[in-house]
Amino acid sequence: MGWYASCFEGASPGQRVGEITPYYLYHAPAAERIAAQLPKVRIIVMLRDPVSRAISHYFHSVRLGVETLPINDAFESERLRLSGSADPMALPVPGSFSHLHHSYLDRSRYEVQLSRWLAMFPRSQFLIMRSEEMFEAPAHAWNRIQSFLDVPCFDLPDLSIRANAGRNEHARIDVKFKSMLRDQLHSTYTSMDREYGISWT
Repeated sequence: MGWYASCFEGASPGQRVGEITPYYLYHAPAAERIAAQLPKVRIIVMLRDPVSRAISHYFHSVRLGVETLPINDAFESERLRLSGSADPMALPVPGSFSHLHHSYLDRSRYEVQLSRWLAMFPRSQFLIMRSEEMFEAPAHAWNRIQSFLDVPCFDLPDLSIRANAGRNEHARIDVKFKSMLRDQLHSTYTSMDREYGISWT
């Protein structure tokens, strides 16, 4: 915790500080550890369309050089790669390679991950929104975030620079393949709409 606190040493007294780590949502121990150390933390969860997220995850792994299989084979191999435990969401082996790099569909099952976090924190400490909102209606999304964090309003930051921006890989993916992935993630789409009022058309 001393090292973690040192990451925010430059903050002024009373200033809100935070970080962005998408892997926390999926990594099982994260919720427990954060609840134990920072029980009052406010948590912003920005969720991309599940199929788009899974496909982008694949191409990100390809760019990193940690995925060499064609996309169809990679998705078919996911269950085997994550079969280190009966529950792929259970505690991963420290440094679990596939848990981080090859969990394409599993990491898009948001309802499973959110239930884990909501067992640790009250719903009032979460702002759950579609990440697409930041690009479709950035001013509205920014106002929601500021209100949730209870900070004075200030100008929207420059959104022209996108971290980990892809290279339009989705255009190369067959529509039937995307439809197959959506069928596999049907429960996620249904649950997110029913439980959180979040939908992707």
